[in-house]
Amino acid sequence: MVLGLTCAVVLGAALRFHHLGKESLWLDEAFSVQLAHSSLSTIVTETAKDVHPPLYYVALHYWVRVAGDSERAVRLLSALASIATIVVLCRLATHLFGRATGVTAAFFAAVSPFQVEFAQEARMYALLALFSVSSIYFLVRLLDARERHRRWVFAGYVLTTTLMMYTQVYSVFIVTAEALVLVSTIVASTPDSRRLAKIAALGLAIAVLLFLPWLPILLRQIFHVQRGFWISGQTPGTLADMFVLYAGSDRLAWMLSGLAVLGIAAGVVVRRAPATSRRLTMAVALLWLACPILLPLVISRFSEPIFLPKYTIVGSLAFIVLAARGATILPGALRAWGAIAMVAVAACWSWTPLHDYYAATRKVEWREAVANVDRVAHAQDVVLFNQPYAKIPFDYYSHRSDVVKVPFLKDHDDLGERSLTEVLTMDVRGHDRVWLVLSNPDELSPLMVRQLTRSFQMSSHTASPGLEIYLFVRPARQK
Repeated sequence: MVLGLTCAVVLGAALRFHHLGKESLWLDEAFSVQLAHSSLSTIVTETAKDVHPPLYYVALHYWVRVAGDSERAVRLLSALASIATIVVLCRLATHLFGRATGVTAAFFAAVSPFQVEFAQEARMYALLALFSVSSIYFLVRLLDARERHRRWVFAGYVLTTTLMMYTQVYSVFIVTAEALVLVSTIVASTPDSRRLAKIAALGLAIAVLLFLPWLPILLRQIFHVQRGFWISGQTPGTLADMFVLYAGSDRLAWMLSGLAVLGIAAGVVVRRAPATSRRLTMAVALLWLACPILLPLVISRFSEPIFLPKYTIVGSLAFIVLAARGATILPGALRAWGAIAMVAVAACWSWTPLHDYYAATRKVEWREAVANVDRVAHAQDVVLFNQPYAKIPFDYYSHRSDVVKVPFLKDHDDLGERSLTEVLTMDVRGHDRVWLVLSNPDELSPLMVRQLTRSFQMSSHTASPGLEIYLFVRPARQK
């Protein structure tokens, strides 16, 4: 097991470190870095206005002091968390289903394009995966009657569950899954299992109590910040598309889904383990898979949309474990060879989506675009942004302090051409050169371009996916 896990970790690390700093930081990553450079009080204040708790930003705050704030440095925190997740996932899958499943799950996670993508992003998703899997791992150990280090495991459960809740808002669905596991164990198990479940329930209660200072903010975020937010609604194919995203391709989705179904069926019918142990194992695995996926889908169906596949990264790890279980149910000596064969197939089939992932440009190319502006801009040039938030990644890459940056603030959706003219006229008054930065161009973007061409000549225009930059120069006769 040690050799297999070591190989999986080395492979996973190689994939996560490869091209780690290749692409520019996109908006959310630049926001993470900007907030990390703020004081701890500012971090708490600003995250209270957002939709996620502050732990990731606090961790990044101290991380950039040591590692720096280059693209590679800020993403390294997520990469290391993802590598640690491979180790914990192996331990958890081993505890649930045995060593072969643990090592197979580690390899599946190591080569998963979905896991690699968020290991290479300066956001909180890799940290959420690590703390969530660790929380579930300590919970399973607490419920094991053979556990000999229960006090340390109890402390580990409280700590990782608390950290999980302070990392990302979807942790509430993992807490729900764990609560359902404990309730089912207390209701339908032996007296000894009920006693252990009550100990674990005490640990969960302590973690929730430690989260209480943030709970009022979380409720405000849910009922106010989230209202009218940017997450789109779901379609009938959302669930299927999500599993394709987990797997990396249609072929892998069919293979891993079939293995996961086989793993679930094996957990129901295999009789080698005691019935109580089988029920607990399958309850953990199925609730771990279902709660972070189905609960937000149901909420999105009847309320404001809250479902995003990247938020369900913890559920994707349950999918990996069940698929690994399905790959290792062959009897006797065939089990190890079957697991090796499945890992080899998954690795080969993952090659194409991983190759496509590394080859594609997935993030807005802020680095190159802003470097061009810095190189060409004159002192006191005006830089206009059609979206206020576009100034965040621009500031990360810009080294010019002698230009005037003006976010174009839109207070309402019905801003017409007349009021647009008034705002732009005020913004560019007294300046002969104007840069227009269109991030995610919208219906107002053509109006802004048209209005500026009435008083200026377009000198240059560059475009890349999600970003356009214009330079307008006032004609000499108008200066």
